[in-house]
Amino acid sequence: MPEVTEGQLTFHFPTEWQAINYDAPNGFYDTVMQRAPLDFKAVDILARSPSDTFTWIEIKEGRLHDANL
Repeated sequence: MPEVTEGQLTFHFPTEWQAINYDAPNGFYDTVMQRAPLDFKAVDILARSPSDTFTWIEIKEGRLHDANL
């Protein structure tokens, strides 16, 4: 089962899927996408299903750290 950790969260994908941490240092973005004309820096995980459907996942933390906000 592929799993990808982003920050403090770990995402588990079905066994037949492929998933990578897209913007990890020296990862896919650094080694491949910086040479491409498209800019997808705001993506954390890239996952591919067995039917070749790609899912681009961006993780955002939604917790408030200051109760006065």
